[in-house]
Amino acid sequence: MKNILYPAHSLKRTKIVATIGPASDSSKIIEKLIKNGLNVARLNFSHGTHETHLANAQKIREASKKLGKPVAILQDLQGPKIRLGILSEENINLKKGQLVTFCHANLQIDNRIPIQVDIFPYLEKNNHILINDGLTRLSVISVDKQKKEAVCEVKVANPISSKKGINIPDTKLPTMSLTQKDIEDLKITEKLDADYVALSFVQSVDDIYALRKILRKMSNPPKIIVKLETKEAVKNLESLIKESDAVMVARGDLAIEIDPENVPIVQRQVIKLARKHHTPVIIATQMLESMVNNPEPTRAEVNDVATAVLDRVDAIMLSAETATGNYPVEAVAMQKRIIKRVEKHYHESSSNYALDALEESTDQTTGVAAAACILTHQLKASLIIVVTSSGKTAARVASYRPTAPIIGITDNAKTLNQLTLLWGVKAFQSPDYKTDSEILEFAKSQIAKLGYVQKGDKIVFVSGQKPHQPGSTNTISVFTI
Repeated sequence: MKNILYPAHSLKRTKIVATIGPASDSSKIIEKLIKNGLNVARLNFSHGTHETHLANAQKIREASKKLGKPVAILQDLQGPKIRLGILSEENINLKKGQLVTFCHANLQIDNRIPIQVDIFPYLEKNNHILINDGLTRLSVISVDKQKKEAVCEVKVANPISSKKGINIPDTKLPTMSLTQKDIEDLKITEKLDADYVALSFVQSVDDIYALRKILRKMSNPPKIIVKLETKEAVKNLESLIKESDAVMVARGDLAIEIDPENVPIVQRQVIKLARKHHTPVIIATQMLESMVNNPEPTRAEVNDVATAVLDRVDAIMLSAETATGNYPVEAVAMQKRIIKRVEKHYHESSSNYALDALEESTDQTTGVAAAACILTHQLKASLIIVVTSSGKTAARVASYRPTAPIIGITDNAKTLNQLTLLWGVKAFQSPDYKTDSEILEFAKSQIAKLGYVQKGDKIVFVSGQKPHQPGSTNTISVFTI
């Protein structure tokens, strides 16, 4: 590909999401994370208080402004995580074949094991109960729905302790993705200035509609990321992907729900469907897990990250590696190193270009985006500049994975941050210009300042009749530097 060594072509296309926690919540560390490639900062509402999250959000915004690099804030809701209650002993040792009775309670008062959530109306004989990420596994023998208890046989024995997480993969719970805690946490979403909200343990599109109804009441609502981590979500993959603004393959809980050997298959299905519907996709969980305690990843982890990059996902996510690990900055820097090396390889080795997500569509923006990507390849253009108000046009262009980097120009501060999640997009905020020519001059000044182009380079420019108005994209033009 032409101009492969230019600064624009050295930009990493795959984005990095990293969780901010006790190991990374100082202003100094946050700045280092951004310098080393952080694009989206995740605030995990399964932990921490409103005060700590608001303080971290402020640090992220201050660091972003200081460094001149837009960063999105992702509010990740806890969702209906089912947990054991408080046990009478620190650890209870179970034996294979032992019969155990579970009940609905917060505190253990007899030989029965308490579960904080009333799952018993939905349990059936032969359903499986998995505790502590599946380390302990039981099979349901009988259920007494009136007494809210179930007798289970231990199939895989390990000690259990208070408040350990529970998965019940064979059981369809009522749609209850949004809990009372989530609703309380959403009350500070506007104060956080969150760009994305991640919805946990989604089962159907009704969960998305319930969250969207709350977000629409906000003056500048964030976009919704659907976390795919339940068996029901896998059954409803395409409808969930179509209705969401982005999706996350949350491989930890998903592996428990559908078994680990099925996760890579589902991951590929999600990537294919997400590209088809122009939906950004994030791969999460244990990408560089060993770096929680070690300064270098395992070879298997490097290969895992590289495979996601080769699959051209929009983003890869770090959890404990940056939230509680000993090497948060090194973990982000390592992801960036892997991304850039793999992307350099496929830029150098790729001789063909095809719109593998192309399909019939009556949507004007989608058609213009596809045409712009084809034109970019045919002309060997160095950049695609996209004027985008809501981010839709940039997302459409990015979903076709064009050969040239994408420069996203927007007048909207929230859209600017949201663009940081999209594959291959480098975002800039423009003044409120009224004409295409004014926006184009602004874009030229930005790319010239950064040395992204040189004399003779062709640029594809995608815009609309009414700049900064969503849905008006209808124009493709080409100019030469």
